[in-house]
Amino acid sequence: PYGNAMAGIFDLQMRKGNNQKHEFWGQMGFNGIEAGSEGYFSKNNTSSYLVSYRYSIPDLMEKLGFYSGITPKYQDFTMKLNFDINKKNQLSVIGLYGSSGINFVTSEVGVVEFDEDLLGQYDQRIKIDAKTYILGVTHSIDFTPKTKLTTLLSFVRSDTHMPVDTMSLRQPNAEWKTLWDEQALEDKYSLYSKIEHRFSYTSLIEAGVKYDLYNVNYLEKESYSDERGIFTNVDEKGNFGLWRAYAQYRQNIASRLILTGGLHGMYLDMNNTYSVEPRFGARYTPVPKHTFALAGGLYSQMIPRSFYFIRTLTPQGEIELSNKKLGFMKSAHADFSYSWSFASDWHFKAETYYQWLYNIPVKNDPNETYTILQAGGAGENVIMREGNLVNKGTGKNYGIEFSIEKYMSKNYYLLFNSTLYRSTYTNGFNKKEWSTVFDGKYLFNLASGYELTLKKGWTLFADVKSSLAGGTRYTPVFEEESKQQRRLVYDNSRINELQVRYYFRTDLRIGYRKNWKRFTDELAIDLQNVTNRKNIYGLSFDLNKGTYSEMLLQGFMPMVTYRVNFSL
Repeated sequence: PYGNAMAGIFDLQMRKGNNQKHEFWGQMGFNGIEAGSEGYFSKNNTSSYLVSYRYSIPDLMEKLGFYSGITPKYQDFTMKLNFDINKKNQLSVIGLYGSSGINFVTSEVGVVEFDEDLLGQYDQRIKIDAKTYILGVTHSIDFTPKTKLTTLLSFVRSDTHMPVDTMSLRQPNAEWKTLWDEQALEDKYSLYSKIEHRFSYTSLIEAGVKYDLYNVNYLEKESYSDERGIFTNVDEKGNFGLWRAYAQYRQNIASRLILTGGLHGMYLDMNNTYSVEPRFGARYTPVPKHTFALAGGLYSQMIPRSFYFIRTLTPQGEIELSNKKLGFMKSAHADFSYSWSFASDWHFKAETYYQWLYNIPVKNDPNETYTILQAGGAGENVIMREGNLVNKGTGKNYGIEFSIEKYMSKNYYLLFNSTLYRSTYTNGFNKKEWSTVFDGKYLFNLASGYELTLKKGWTLFADVKSSLAGGTRYTPVFEEESKQQRRLVYDNSRINELQVRYYFRTDLRIGYRKNWKRFTDELAIDLQNVTNRKNIYGLSFDLNKGTYSEMLLQGFMPMVTYRVNFSL
């Protein structure tokens, strides 16, 4: 049923509220305040509600007069209403609202060094504001015990504004000037319907259709040093639709083997692009506790939507939308896994995968190394959009993953995951292959926790999370040439050849939980990045000094959180 994606596919669903009693909770910490409630509408049926709200403490402190120079702001509201109309009909309503933003001026959060050799010294002002609105209604009806129809109607609005301004620190009475200004308002109206029919206990067929109508308003301006000046890269108001349909059949054979096969199709009416994607899966359990699984198929995805409307200058000085006819990015994916439940509360899994990417947009030039696979890559605050792209590039992602998990029992849990992988691409004009910026080669994660139950409802707990990952990659610059020409001159013979140091972070959480007669309270201390390692977010090249400088993530940060849950 999944489409318009090439990897990382999952289904996010909000749980139903408690239909047996009313529950409330509140939480406060250094980063935010949260409150919520769930319960039933009437004792005569099983309908329920679930609502919650969060607000950032740093934003609240700034409103009270405590200004730190850089203040992250966020708030969000979530809601789910579930109505059991009768035994055959169910209706649910989901609503979400989220907003986030961060505004700062470089000189107010750091030191701007003045150097006489600089041709110009500039301050920078950055504002990032984003809002998301989601409203969805789902209705399901059981025609018979074997046949079910589900229909979803939804509305999603995404509203983003990101201006970046600069100002000279050497000129008297200087004013802010636009360096970059991006505004993106997008409304998506969706209608999705699927029908499921079970022929017997061992066979099931499912089919569905989905239509997404996009109403967009994109505007992006950028300041160039050449004759373009402040040029409008994107300026689009309009709408287009994406159609999807699928069907799949699942058959259980002798209770040990499950086979699934299906077909998925997509059509983009903006440029008459379509794709047909066969998929299959098999799950085999030769003996209890041991399971093998094999899956494969084709997947397609639209490019980031604003890329379709990039405005480029022709040699004749005219403006054209050079990306509007781009087709879907595509991938062929194969996955094989083995699972072993070697104890009632322990589970081991090994998995290997291979993903071949093709039809990837790249520059229409054999000497260029740009690929859309890296758009918005590591350390980039904005997605640098390019025009004159063609569906000629390729890519590969492959690796092996091992995980071992102990479910919560005997007062503790454990999850360890290790991944060895590669991520590469080509420009499609030749066989030269480069690493992507994400080609860190390894990733290890550990999460574990222990609870000690004491008398009179007291519980002490401790949790630890740790991650180790290979650093992101980057292309070196010619240092002397860059310094002399006052611009970045990349060594394109060494694309993504260098790598920043590895990422490592460990978080520790300790606290207590007390169960009272009608409520529970919990106090926790979070020691985030307890080793105080300064991991690298990105690199910037100092044109004046001719050297790299590191942009670092947050070091050690203690947090205190207090939470209360009570019911009626």
